[in-house]
Amino acid sequence: MTKLFGWAYNTWRVTGYEFVMVFFVLSGYFIGSSVLKDISADRWSWSKYLQARLTRLWVVLIPGLLLTLGWVEAQHHFFGDKTGFGPVPLLHLLSWKVFFGNLFFTQNILTPMYGNNGVLWSLNLEFWYYILFPCLILAFAAKTPRARILYGTIFVAIALFVGTFIMEYFLIWLVGVGVGLIPPRSVRAERSRFVQMLPSLLLFLFCLKIPYMLYGIPVPAGGYTWYFGDLFVALSFGVVAHMLLSFFNQSRTLNPRVARGFKALAGFSYTLYLTHLPMLNFLYAWKASQYWIGLNSGYVTIIFVVLALTYAYSIGRLTESHTGLIRRQVQAWLHAILSRRTHPQVSGRGG
Repeated sequence: MTKLFGWAYNTWRVTGYEFVMVFFVLSGYFIGSSVLKDISADRWSWSKYLQARLTRLWVVLIPGLLLTLGWVEAQHHFFGDKTGFGPVPLLHLLSWKVFFGNLFFTQNILTPMYGNNGVLWSLNLEFWYYILFPCLILAFAAKTPRARILYGTIFVAIALFVGTFIMEYFLIWLVGVGVGLIPPRSVRAERSRFVQMLPSLLLFLFCLKIPYMLYGIPVPAGGYTWYFGDLFVALSFGVVAHMLLSFFNQSRTLNPRVARGFKALAGFSYTLYLTHLPMLNFLYAWKASQYWIGLNSGYVTIIFVVLALTYAYSIGRLTESHTGLIRRQVQAWLHAILSRRTHPQVSGRGG
């Protein structure tokens, strides 16, 4: 049995990196569908859109950057350059310039990733796609020629600013938009659904292995073969997502406990993604140092995973779970400011 599990692990193991392509597709589906719906219904508002997107990103990013600062400083204070998980974070990566560069999504464009928090590479891609996609649609759908030219110019300017790498992965994000545009299929028989789902799932699992089969783990950055491996992952997951939406989106048979479990996981998934790496860097630096308690290595990974999940869940309860409330407060605050500017109070006595 142990050999069987070992064979399965070595055959199908993938890095978490491949699942970033899954998140890009999901983001393209949800955000892209929302943008298209608002523009087609003539109720598009940049103000409301940016408020929603930025509060969603910043409500976790700002605490995440501050926590990164704390973990990196602690790692250097206690363990120096000791590490057992990824590169040693360099203290010059904690400057205010790098902090604000990451806060405004210019990491890997104008500044490096803050504190060497490697997951930040995908966050600036996500933000710029939020801006690029509405501009792309409005370049064709805006009401006046002047507006269409303006949005087309903004799109080209942003594309030149962010560079080739980000624009290549914009195609992967657009896969999710395509999923939302394809009409869902209708198959009522449960057996037929399973028969049609199985090949798409197997295709997705196979595509997850493509980068590993080509390069091994960790997957190196750069190269078009590497990019096409990511594209295959995105396209295959797009097929799976289309099948799921077609066959199960209208199903009401999901167990309430399972539904609550998915909701709970979704409630801190962004926090987990953004905050786990600095903590794990610290823990593995501890493990590589002379201060390590000597715990059997077979249990270390399990303990660290539990700690990371508990840590992220706790942070998420303080941040991500309050995204809606924070968004409403920001909207009320901005509305109050705009109202004062539009209707200034007149002081003094009337004549």
